[in-house]
Amino acid sequence: MPFTKILDRINALKGIIKAVGDLCFLHYLPMKRVWNKSRRWTTAHNTYRDLYGLTDDQAAKDLAWQVHFVLNVIPYEIEKRAENGDVLDTGE
Repeated sequence: MPFTKILDRINALKGIIKAVGDLCFLHYLPMKRVWNKSRRWTTAHNTYRDLYGLTDDQAAKDLAWQVHFVLNVIPYEIEKRAENGDVLDTGE
């Protein structure tokens, strides 16, 4: 999670890492800066492609799946949870 406390973000920028969220923040920050400069699908595509060392085709296929998952699969899962109930933790 990149949304850590402000003091933890400042420390992370100084190289003081206390939790994995600090690392997430450090990876998230440059992505967010690039996105803020150019909010376009191409920006998201290029960021994802470069982050994982993919070809344009590989990145496009992955991103297409992610959009499908968020817009179609997750709403279906939410519908089914409402219909059938949440998964309960039995402590096993």
